Amino acid sequence: MRGEPLVINDAREHELVSENLAIPDLKVIAYLGVPIVTAKGEVVGSFCVLEDRPRIWTQDELDLLSQIALQVVEEFEDHRRNRLAKEKRQLEIVHAKKMEAIGTLAGSIAHDFNNILTVFQTYSELICLESTEESTQKFASELLKSSEQAKSVVERLVAWNRESPEAATRLNLTKEVKASLPLVSALVSGNVEVELMVPDFDCHVVANSGQISQVIINLCANAEYAMRETGGGILRISLSQLNEKTSDGMECLFVCLEVSDTGVGISKEHLPRVRDPYFTTKESGSGIGLSTVQVIAESLGGRMEIESLVGQGTQIRLMIPQAHSDCGLSSQQAEARNTKPLRILLVDDNQSVLDGVLTQLKLAGHQVESALSGPSAIKVFQAGPFDFDLLITDQLMPGMLGDELARTVREIRPELPIVLLTGYSHRLNHNNAPDFGIDVFCTKPLSRNDLLAAVDQAMAIH
Repeated sequence: MRGEPLVINDAREHELVSENLAIPDLKVIAYLGVPIVTAKGEVVGSFCVLEDRPRIWTQDELDLLSQIALQVVEEFEDHRRNRLAKEKRQLEIVHAKKMEAIGTLAGSIAHDFNNILTVFQTYSELICLESTEESTQKFASELLKSSEQAKSVVERLVAWNRESPEAATRLNLTKEVKASLPLVSALVSGNVEVELMVPDFDCHVVANSGQISQVIINLCANAEYAMRETGGGILRISLSQLNEKTSDGMECLFVCLEVSDTGVGISKEHLPRVRDPYFTTKESGSGIGLSTVQVIAESLGGRMEIESLVGQGTQIRLMIPQAHSDCGLSSQQAEARNTKPLRILLVDDNQSVLDGVLTQLKLAGHQVESALSGPSAIKVFQAGPFDFDLLITDQLMPGMLGDELARTVREIRPELPIVLLTGYSHRLNHNNAPDFGIDVFCTKPLSRNDLLAAVDQAMAIH
């Protein structure tokens, strides 16, 4: 019988094999065989001993052959596990290299695109300031609104490429969820309807926008995939507040971020494993999405909950503690102070960006001298080191990076306040900017109010 030992003492007299050609051709008279069965119950072969004469096989001989077969199965399973682990590592390396390449490309695109957005936003604000015509003001306001939306999309595209995380601040989750809608809509296919259900009040948590972006995109990507087999459906993103007791019995206000779909659902067999890294039921890719979401939820002091029914869909909820009103405020969120007119050295290799920012600063009452490169700025600065109250510089410039310019300037005047504006930087961020001699780190595009607030903040530090 298949999967069981076969013991034949004399094949010539055995009812199952007496007519087998192996008896006269190969002189197989006695046969002892045991199956090789994998842990999954699959028969992949057999071990057998043949004799050319009748033989009474003993139980010891059967046990010995069975033991050999068992050892072969163990070796086979070890080899298969090692092979699968090696293939998995290779796939992870390939995936990591792809993500690194995509991240590098995204960073380059973000830098150039944010410079373009800076021109749009800067000159739109200047039109609003200078024009007295209502229609012109309206058109410029629409451009500003679109620039802000585009900036939000770019921020989410490069969120995964940051080498070090942004500092957690008191984040308006209602605003973040609304801002993610254009990117989610671009992610899903046309037969998936995206619904957004958020309260008419702001829900705040202590987090950074990169974390929230990762959560929303991962969950929505999984939801979209689950609805492919059903030919489409409804992807719903909702936000609410819930009062719950913590493990120590204290009542706590949570913000609940839920992403649900009407896809195929997750089976009871797979549901306990969906949180495991690299577990997936997809034909390609990995299951690292939900694992990442869980890690982020726990890092925020919350948890991830999953409910699913086969054929009906899946609901995934993130329960994140509501932020207190005085929690996680960053220094850049402080209100700008009014300062006296300053003498500012402004450096940017993009002429349109340079002219726009220069005009904004001059309209605010400041005196501005500009340069299109780091070396040019150093020549101007060396000619009169004490002629300037502040340096504002771009980061990615040919010939000299902004942080290199800052270091050179610091060697001449260590106390000079410095603001860095950048479309994108993989090395610098809000956390490590002071290590590079930068007082205030800003990402383009930034509004006129944010620009002036950055100026005031830098002056307040020194």
